Amino acid sequence: EFVENSSQLMGIDIPVANPSPLVESEESSFDFMLDANLKEISFSLETGAIRAHNSNNFRLSLVGFGAALEGILIDYLSSIENDVLDSAETSAQVLEGFNQSEMPRRPETWRFATLLNVTNNVDASVRIINPSQSLRTWRNYIHPGVVIQDYIPEGELGPESGQALHMLAQVKRDLSRRQ
Repeated sequence: EFVENSSQLMGIDIPVANPSPLVESEESSFDFMLDANLKEISFSLETGAIRAHNSNNFRLSLVGFGAALEGILIDYLSSIENDVLDSAETSAQVLEGFNQSEMPRRPETWRFATLLNVTNNVDASVRIINPSQSLRTWRNYIHPGVVIQDYIPEGELGPESGQALHMLAQVKRDLSRRQ
């Protein structure tokens, strides 16, 4: 009542607190990663994404979670044997679809879509993870040309942001089991 009647605050929108704050992970939750630099990058991206989520910057949060998953997938795909990777590339039919900067057997050069497609085509007998394409789709909510086609206001992207963290947590859990 005081705020509604205050001449100092008239016409000022009071931000609503995020109803679903997220808790930051420990860096040790990335200990399954083999490349120390990718581990630091992915941890930093996840931490930034959680902080963005908790500040109601959901589009930025989705970018961070997506980029963290990219780092994890690069690490994972770089660690599997070349014959398994070759077979996954062939199954995913990405060899014909590589753009000019993507190179076979070089996951660090691949687009997010390629990383996901190859990961999901690793032979089932050795595949550890099966990440969803949803995070890739949500991460595109930062591109004005994409987002305007099916516009969702920033403040309504909280559920996707929260789910992105949980999808990332599932991948981290499954990769942690391979040790």
